[in-house]
Amino acid sequence: MEEVNISRRQIVIFTTIVMVVLVAIFNHAMCWLDSGMTWNRFLVWGLSIAGVICIPFIVGYVEPVFRLANRVADKIIFVKTIILFHKKQVGIGALIYTSMTYFVWLLVKLTTSDLMEDFQICRFWFLWGCVSLAFFLIVFSRISSVKVEMVFAGVALILGMTTIFSGPRYVGITPDDETHFARSISLVSLFDGVKYEAETKMLEDYSILLEGIQNKTTSYEDMVSYTRELNDHFGRDYANNSSLGIDYQQDASGYMTQRGWFSLVYIPSAVAIIIARGLDLPFSQIFMCGKMGILFSYISIIYFAIKRLKYGKILMAFVALIPSGMILASSYSYDWWVTAFLLAGFSYYISALQYREKKLSVKDIVCMLLCFVLGVWPKWIYCVLMLPLFFIPKDKFESKKQRGLYYLVLFMGTLLVFLILILPILIHGLGQGDIRGGVGVNATVQLILVFEEPWRYIQIMLKFMRSYISLDNAGQYLTNMGYLGDGEHAGLLTVVMGVLAFLDRDKTKIKMPITRIINLFAIFFGIAAVITVFYLVFTPVGAETVLGCQARYLIPFLFPVLYFVGVDGTSTCISTKMMALISVGMVGIIYLVNYWSLYISYL
Repeated sequence: MEEVNISRRQIVIFTTIVMVVLVAIFNHAMCWLDSGMTWNRFLVWGLSIAGVICIPFIVGYVEPVFRLANRVADKIIFVKTIILFHKKQVGIGALIYTSMTYFVWLLVKLTTSDLMEDFQICRFWFLWGCVSLAFFLIVFSRISSVKVEMVFAGVALILGMTTIFSGPRYVGITPDDETHFARSISLVSLFDGVKYEAETKMLEDYSILLEGIQNKTTSYEDMVSYTRELNDHFGRDYANNSSLGIDYQQDASGYMTQRGWFSLVYIPSAVAIIIARGLDLPFSQIFMCGKMGILFSYISIIYFAIKRLKYGKILMAFVALIPSGMILASSYSYDWWVTAFLLAGFSYYISALQYREKKLSVKDIVCMLLCFVLGVWPKWIYCVLMLPLFFIPKDKFESKKQRGLYYLVLFMGTLLVFLILILPILIHGLGQGDIRGGVGVNATVQLILVFEEPWRYIQIMLKFMRSYISLDNAGQYLTNMGYLGDGEHAGLLTVVMGVLAFLDRDKTKIKMPITRIINLFAIFFGIAAVITVFYLVFTPVGAETVLGCQARYLIPFLFPVLYFVGVDGTSTCISTKMMALISVGMVGIIYLVNYWSLYISYL
């Protein structure tokens, strides 16, 4: 690709225009109920001034950022050139796709109602997703230079947008989504201190909404009626300075306030909500935009994670698209954050092992450690997965000095995680535990019992782990779609993942037994740590099993365990492009089939 020289002046002017527009939207999203000067106003004004002045300066005159901006501009110009060069093919493709979309709209209209106001929008968006997936796979199968990360991004975007557009415009779809929505809104209200009646109403009605989803008793008409009711309770006339109906300042799991350290994971949804408010969208669409912020962030992080790998790209794309993970990446949660950043961290770590001749740069080291730290930020128990970072081969470093600095930064990062996430628990104790576990839960007493009878607990843990990670339970961590229900075809997904673990590899056999053992050891103890946490905080004292340990917590372990179980040196006659399209297309189809059977078909 031929580089295009863009001057600093052009970059600064363009960035300034973009920031002025964003700042205008940001300020318009604020709802000031008090006319006096408050710290909220100073915060908003300060961010607005910094956005218009500082950001353009940083983009234009901080060299690394300027080079990044130039690369982005080069990519945009390159795509524009390709489209213009193939404008006939692009025009025909756009016409076909538009015609197919119109046919879907007409089909849904004729089969649901003669009245436009009763148009079944959920079925339309589902069929749109099916048509878009088929169109995408056919088009990409005819393009010679297809990259795995592009296939992943396209399929993930189609599945995610289908879920968001066709799903209910309220909570009760995935575990704890009401909690994560409340925390996102609390972060947004940091700027103007305002809550809306629609938000409080939806959280107060959560148990009713959840019951309708789980029991399949919610009709399309009920959804439309409730959505309109929420929209009618949103706006300046329904704003107030009171807190949300549910108090999340300090829950049983030891979380800090939603404006504290853990707020970091809610930034994507909060930013999207603010932009949607600034565009004067109704509440239902603002709710959807928050989900889209999560989806776009998930896709972007994993796109670059896949791009960094030399091989294992298809396996990572496949794991990132499994139904259990995609439904969480299309809802209010922070599971997507953990999965995305841990995959990004492993992509840096594994690519360092794959490119044996290439030395680790300072940038690689910083990015790898940052991704792992961000990945364990909301769920510190996954920090066990950072253990292999202490055993990177010596020949990967440029010098002894760099190696010493690496271990210094690694120890400092580990210390940071300990001080911020673990030390508060050690000081204040585990407390009563999670009250959702029911009567008899007492984390402090349970911990004492574990120390008094360690062998008994090890037996309980291993017995539970056997069923927890077994293939019989694969449906729970592969095709479970939250409160929509358990999907099918988990066995097929398991087989494909197992095949990819051995076929999506380098043709040259690389022996790394010590590295393999260390990683599998870390994964085993990571799973054991997850089980232990739920035994302590969610399970009644002295119980012979573990409660509350949902299978979705295994998703971050899937890629590393499959990669380090597989071996290199296997060749296949199937091209990388076809392998990617077939496997990714398969998981996309399974997702849509399950989504139809668990949700759309009941409307």
